Amino acid sequence: MDARLSGKLAVVEGGCLGMDAEGTEYLVAWPAGTDLGDHDDVSVSIGPDTYTLGDDVEVAGGAVEIATAHQLPDIPSSCAFEEIFVVNSN
Repeated sequence: MDARLSGKLAVVEGGCLGMDAEGTEYLVAWPAGTDLGDHDDVSVSIGPDTYTLGDDVEVAGGAVEIATAHQLPDIPSSCAFEEIFVVNSN
């Protein structure tokens, strides 16, 4: 998957961690090994880079339908999106 997604790290619909790209919210599946911080200090660390809420982020990957995303971890039912943007691990 080689699509790019640029936006701000945000808490999106359902209280889920994702991105806001010019007013469009995306649920994001971060790559294995990503540190998501804790509930009081929401951040995403991908490799040497750490982003906090509101930071500009650009990632590569692609969107898949949640219904067909069997390889992904369980997604809370409050995250009522039809698609999830899966970030590449490299």
